[in-house]
Amino acid sequence: MGEASAKKKGSRGPVIGVDLGGTKILAEAIAPNNTILSRSRKRTKAVAGDAEAMVERIAACIEGAMAEAKLTSNDVAAIGVGAPGPTDSNAGVVLTMPNLGVHNLPLAKLLGKRFGVPAHIENDVNAGTYAEYLMGAGKGAKNIVGVFPGTGIGGGVIIDGKLVRGKNHTGGEIGHTVVEVNGPLCGCGVRGCVEAYAGRNRIVEAILARVARGEKSIATEYVRENGTNRLRSKALARGVAEGDKVITETLEETAQMLGDCIGSAINLLGPEVIVLGGGVTEALGSWLVERVAKATQRRALALAFEGVKIVEAKLGDDATCLGAAILAREALA
Repeated sequence: MGEASAKKKGSRGPVIGVDLGGTKILAEAIAPNNTILSRSRKRTKAVAGDAEAMVERIAACIEGAMAEAKLTSNDVAAIGVGAPGPTDSNAGVVLTMPNLGVHNLPLAKLLGKRFGVPAHIENDVNAGTYAEYLMGAGKGAKNIVGVFPGTGIGGGVIIDGKLVRGKNHTGGEIGHTVVEVNGPLCGCGVRGCVEAYAGRNRIVEAILARVARGEKSIATEYVRENGTNRLRSKALARGVAEGDKVITETLEETAQMLGDCIGSAINLLGPEVIVLGGGVTEALGSWLVERVAKATQRRALALAFEGVKIVEAKLGDDATCLGAAILAREALA
C-alpha cells in the first residue's frame, strides 16, 4: 500500500499488534475499539540470532492472525510491534535485543515493505505498560510504572500520561537498576542488576543450583520428566502451591529484590500505581504481588510510598499486542 492509500484508510481498519518475546511471538488482529479479533502464536527460540529468519517468523505470525480474522493487507491500517529491547520508534529500528542476539534491526521498514502498510516499533514493556495505563490496571492514573518479570525484567514509565523513552531510547529499563554493586553479571554486561537476581532465567538457575546440592524439590521431577533445565512459570506456581521449600524460598528472595528496585523507582519518580505484569507475575498472582509490596514499603520513603498502589496487571498476554496496536494507530494520526 502506498502513502496515499494509507492516508485514505487512516485509522479505521484493524491493526495487527505483535509481541516479540524472548520465548514466543504473539500477533493479534485488533479492531478500532480494541477488541481482539484473532491470535496467532509461534516460538521465538529457533530464530534467535538470525535476523532474517526472525523477520520471516514475525511475518508468518502476522499472516496467521490476519487469516484467522479473515483479513488481508488491504483491510489492515497498520502493524505495531513490541520488541524486547531499546527501540527507536521514530526510525522504526530495534536497537538491540540482547536475549535474542539481534541488533539494529530496521523492523518497521521490513514489515512495511512486506505487508504494504505502515509499521510502528516500540519497546515491548513500554507497549504493555501503555495498554495497562489506558485500559488495564493503571486506568485512571497519570503516573505509573510497569514492572514485568519474565525471561528478564522489563519496565515502562508513564509520567503525566506520556511514555518516557529518554534521549537514547532506554527510558524505563528498570531491570537494569543495580541492587548489588558486586552482584552477578547481568546479560547487559553490568554486575548486580535486578534482572540478574529476579529474571526467570536467574530464578531457574538458583533453584537448579540448590537441587544440584541435593535439596529436594519438584524441580527434580520436572527436569526428569521434561528432559530440560527450563522451569516454566507454571512450574514455579506449582512449587509455591505445594509448599516446595526450594522454590518458595528462591521466590521470596526474588520478591525482596524486586521490592528493593521498585522502592527506589518510587522515590525517584513518584508514581501513583506500580503495575506488576509478565509471565512470572501472572503465574504467581497475589502471592508475589503481596510480597513485592511489603518489600517495596521497606525501601521507599514513607511519604513517597503513601497512597501508592502495587497491583497485578489485568491484560495478561494481550498487553503488549494491545499497546503496540494502540501506539501504531496513534502514529497514523
